[in-house]
Amino acid sequence: MPDHRFAREALARDRAIADRLAELLAGPDLRGLRPACAGRSPLFDLEVVGESSDERDERLAAARAVCSACAALEPCRAIRDNPPSGLVGVWGGELLGRPKPRRAPLTSKGTHP
Repeated sequence: MPDHRFAREALARDRAIADRLAELLAGPDLRGLRPACAGRSPLFDLEVVGESSDERDERLAAARAVCSACAALEPCRAIRDNPPSGLVGVWGGELLGRPKPRRAPLTSKGTHP
């Protein structure tokens, strides 16, 4: 059975970064406005374990759409333009980091299509 411990740790780290920055964005500079991403970090994550490339593309497109209508877009872009180490995912409407390429599933013959 595969050890998914490292994937879980990375996901937890990414979510913690996203949630912490969302808290910062909700600070006094926004005069009480709440970023649209607050509490929704999985939508904005670079990777979600078990999803296909198509599912990831759809999720990241939805995240970008949320960003485009967010009151915190400009402060978020400022964070995106000078990101802390390890910041990945959708920030200020753009993707930071590079998703891992996904291989096509094996066919019943054990080959890739």
